[in-house]
Amino acid sequence: MTRKEAKQWLKVKWPVTVINDRYRGCYSGGRWVAFPLTPSEIPEEVMGEDIECSEFWEQNEEPVGKGRWAEDAVDELEYIIGEIAKGRI
Repeated sequence: MTRKEAKQWLKVKWPVTVINDRYRGCYSGGRWVAFPLTPSEIPEEVMGEDIECSEFWEQNEEPVGKGRWAEDAVDELEYIIGEIAKGRI
């Protein structure tokens, strides 16, 4: 995500999709994960088998919020995108 894209996302905070992690945070680091994407844009690997899911999370460089609760994941996503918009990430 570019700085410009981050600033635009922060204006409307859309799209955002929050899902309950299939592996309860084993690979992602959060029971809930929030993506700045529409549901159809979520990579299939996120809900895939162990190896593909693990590899996705090891290689992912796009902003994703994670948390114990859905609200925590959204809050973290907003924070991360805010840091991108400020040029800190």
